[in-house]
Amino acid sequence: MRHIGKQFIEILPVSWPGAGDEWLHRVGIEVSARNADLHVTGHTYDDTTRPFIVVNIATKDGLAKAPLLVAPLADDTIATFVDTESESDDVIETWRAAGRCAADNLGKGYELHEWKALVGLPAVRFGNGEAFLAEPGQVGPFTLTPAAKPFREIAFNPAEPSLHGYVHQISLPLIVRGKSPGYSAQASLGGAARDLNKLCGLLSIAWNSCMVVRDTPRPIARSLPEPETISWQAGFTDGPVTPIPASKARHIPEWADTAWRMIQTKSRVADAVAIHHEGLRSEVSHPSLALVAFIAAIEGISQIIYREERCTTCRSHLDISAKFRETLRLVLNEEEAAALEVAYSPRSLTVHRGRLHGSEIAAGSISAVFNVWSANNPLDFQMTTVRKMAEASGQLLQLALQDQLPAKKKFDRPA
Repeated sequence: MRHIGKQFIEILPVSWPGAGDEWLHRVGIEVSARNADLHVTGHTYDDTTRPFIVVNIATKDGLAKAPLLVAPLADDTIATFVDTESESDDVIETWRAAGRCAADNLGKGYELHEWKALVGLPAVRFGNGEAFLAEPGQVGPFTLTPAAKPFREIAFNPAEPSLHGYVHQISLPLIVRGKSPGYSAQASLGGAARDLNKLCGLLSIAWNSCMVVRDTPRPIARSLPEPETISWQAGFTDGPVTPIPASKARHIPEWADTAWRMIQTKSRVADAVAIHHEGLRSEVSHPSLALVAFIAAIEGISQIIYREERCTTCRSHLDISAKFRETLRLVLNEEEAAALEVAYSPRSLTVHRGRLHGSEIAAGSISAVFNVWSANNPLDFQMTTVRKMAEASGQLLQLALQDQLPAKKKFDRPA
C-alpha cells in the first residue's frame, strides 16, 4: 500500500507500546459515537503499511472511507493522517475528534468485567497432597465453587515416557469467578490471569498441594460448561469413576483474606509465593530446578526477617546461606534443619555449574537406573530432599501469609 496523498491531522500524546491497543479500541467506539453511519472495520500493520498502522472505516452500506494512518513516534506520541487529500470534511473531523477523545480517556473509566476460570490439580502430579474444595467459599475478590462432577483425564509419566500406555487421573476442579478492571472485557483478562495464578499459589500453600489454572479466564458471556474430560481424550477416559476419598477435602483457611492482602501489598511475599508455586509445578519433571525454586522462596523469606547487609568492599550480600539456615529453624527442629542444610550444596551446583541431581538425568529410563541401595539415588533426591524442602518452604510461607513472621532484625553471626 502506498500512501501518497496523506493529509496530516495532528500529534497526540499516546505511548504506543503501552497504550496503542487501548487507543485503537477507544477510537472505534468514538467513531461510531460521533457518526452513526461510520464504523471501524479493523486495522492493519505489515510490510505494506509501515511505518503506519492503518485504521479502516466504512459506512453502514459497506462503502469504504479514507482510513486513518497512525505513526508512533519516539517521544511517546503518535502522528495521525487521513489517507487521502480529498475526503469529506465530516469524515476528517470524525477522525480528529475520535482520536483526541481516545487519547484523553486512556487509562480512565475502566469497568469491572466478570470472568470465570477452572483451577485444579495438574495432570502429572505426586499421589500425595491431592486436594479438592469441600464447599463454596470466598478468597479476597474471588468466589470459589467445587465442580459438580469429577474431571477425568489421562497422563503420561515424564520420567518414563511411553507411546503405549498412560494412567487415568481423577480430580475435582474448582470454579473461580472474579471481576477485573479493563477498557474492554478482553483487555481485563491479563489482570485476571495474573491474579488467578496468585490465587493458585495461595491455595497450593494452604493445602500443601499444587493447584494450577486448568482453563483460562474467560468473560462470562463466553464461558464454557465445566467439562468432564478433555475434549480430545473422550473415549480414553470412559469407564467407572473411582470416588475421590473424603480425606482429600480441603477448606478455605480462615487466614485466606489476610493472605490475599499480603500477596497484593507485600512484593517480597508475593515473589516468594510465586517462586514456590513454580517449584511445585516443576517438581515432578524438573526436580533440580524445583529445589532451586524452593530454596529461593526460603531465601526470600529470610530477606523479610533479616536486614540486608553488604560487603563494604565488593558490595555483595552477606550471610545469605547462614540466613537461609536460620530461617529453616523457624519451622524445623535442629535435626530436621541440619538434614536440609546439606541441600544448599546441590542447589549451588545446579545454579553455578548446571549439575542435575534428580530423575531428569535419566528421563526415559528411570526404572533402568533406579537402585534402591544407592546412596545417590535420583528418586531419593526427589522424594526426600526436594519434597522436604518444598514442605519447609510452604510452612514458612504460611507464616508470611498470616503476617506471623518475626519482626525485621539484624542478623547475628554465629560466634
